[in-house]
Amino acid sequence: MTIIKHFSDTSPLPLNQDYSSCLTDNQVEQVYIQQRDLKHLDLYQVCALQTLALHCPEPAERHVRVQGASSLKSMQLSGHSENRWVVHLDLPHFPHGLSIEAPLAHLDMCWLQDNELLTLTPQIKAALFHAVVFFDLSQMTVSDFSALQELPDHSLVVCYGGYQQASVPTFANIEHLLFTDIAGIDCLTVSQVKHLVVQRAIGLRTIAVLEPGLARLQLQQCPQFSQLTAPADFSAEEAQLTDAAHGSVALSGRWQSVKLRRCALTELAAVQIDQLHVTDCPNLQRLAVGSPLIFTNGIFAPELLDQSSFSINEGMIRDTLQKLTEHMDQELVEALLQQALRQYKPYNVGHAIMLLQALAELDYDIEKLWELRAVLHLKNQRRQVHFRQEPTGIKLSNWRWNIKVDRVFESYEADFLFWLKAKRNGLPEADDFMPLMVQTALTSEPVGFFTLCTMLSSEADHLLLDEKLDFLAVMTQKKLAQTNTWLNLNENLVPGLKRLCHYFKQLSATAEADNAEQQQLLKMLFQFLLQSVSPKLLSGILPAAMQVFPEYVRPQLLAMANDSKLPYITRFADVSYDSVKVWYTKAALAKSA
Repeated sequence: MTIIKHFSDTSPLPLNQDYSSCLTDNQVEQVYIQQRDLKHLDLYQVCALQTLALHCPEPAERHVRVQGASSLKSMQLSGHSENRWVVHLDLPHFPHGLSIEAPLAHLDMCWLQDNELLTLTPQIKAALFHAVVFFDLSQMTVSDFSALQELPDHSLVVCYGGYQQASVPTFANIEHLLFTDIAGIDCLTVSQVKHLVVQRAIGLRTIAVLEPGLARLQLQQCPQFSQLTAPADFSAEEAQLTDAAHGSVALSGRWQSVKLRRCALTELAAVQIDQLHVTDCPNLQRLAVGSPLIFTNGIFAPELLDQSSFSINEGMIRDTLQKLTEHMDQELVEALLQQALRQYKPYNVGHAIMLLQALAELDYDIEKLWELRAVLHLKNQRRQVHFRQEPTGIKLSNWRWNIKVDRVFESYEADFLFWLKAKRNGLPEADDFMPLMVQTALTSEPVGFFTLCTMLSSEADHLLLDEKLDFLAVMTQKKLAQTNTWLNLNENLVPGLKRLCHYFKQLSATAEADNAEQQQLLKMLFQFLLQSVSPKLLSGILPAAMQVFPEYVRPQLLAMANDSKLPYITRFADVSYDSVKVWYTKAALAKSA
């Protein structure tokens, strides 16, 4: 006679203070529980138990632990749609034929095999499993294989043991498939399997994917694995190999991410791998995987990094920023920075600069970013970085980059904004760099000068008023100290000067007489232009200047007419000193508009 036990809210299992309960009965075969407050159920030494049905109508996370159930065939865990079930199985042998029907959030189990304790904890990226079924491959029948096709969505199939037939059948149309401790199988064939996990398969060498559909692959302790074959158009999201693979490994198709941990392989091949994570794989030295971004940790071969042809570009930066805005992934940032230091040549250094600026805007460690910029700059200038030299010991001497022409303006602008972020964060090195920026821009880097002029005049207001005043003061001081003639004699500087002249006229048209800050900015800007441009270019802004503050402009013009440096300036400019002196004097005495 079948021994059955029923429990309900009217005839409940006794509950402890933590809403847990325990049942020990080595004869009961079926247990049916419908109990609202039960949150943790332990079943001990229920060796005859075949069926467990548990219904809890209130939403909660609920734990079920079953120990010693050698005859268990069915677990039905139901109730509220928001229930999340956590199941722990401690069994005397692998539960062939067991079916668990439940919104399963977590499963872990252990069982004995030849006096060895085996464990299983599926780490599968799925929100919930709606069903889990267990099969011992040595006991599977044709009807068992047919039953696999009738499983509900979000089901997990767990297969164990060795297959006794001459050839292993194809496992098809299964969303989540897990093999554990399989013996005597050197090739697994799958079709329309979304997530495949294989653990402790010593003889497995090959996985054959017949039709696309595989998204994720996990291999653990599969030391002989060497290849995955698939159709020509195959692509997948992720492969994780832990203590798996040896020698040369080939993965067909394209992979978004491949993670290798403690693997003995020496060579890896694939059509394309976007991100390659390598942890403690000292033998891996050769790659044929397209252009991966390589993440390294632990022990790895230095030759590995030299084979990365990954290139940082605008699309990658945009996608990365979106990911990092949602979650600051330290591993991803470190890999990107490692790659950025290898992008120092004229054709690709611009993107490395843009990446540093983008990470600075995300408030990544600005001091570390600045140190990396110093190393990148030295490498770009073809100056050797001593391997014992700390990044903090590198002193920048100029603001000059060797950058491909079609990237030069946006790269300098990104570098300026990066510097500005560092300065606003109180980095002393950034403060010290400001005079070098200005000096380089005025004397030898027209693109740098145009960038400064753009930042000063931009409608986006990258610079605060105090910062603009500081820049104009340094620019005026460096102009007087470093150059002996008008800047516009250098045709490459004319676009920047014209931009400042236009900005001056714009400010003059909107300036308020009682706004001291606006007046101060106009005076500083006029002072720089007065020292920097010839009378021909200066005449374009004089009407606006006379309109706003003639009492300031007139003395400045007279001072220029009587400046002791004017003879040298006119000599370098190859113009008549007398005519220039007269022009400044007449301009000072002219009636304002």
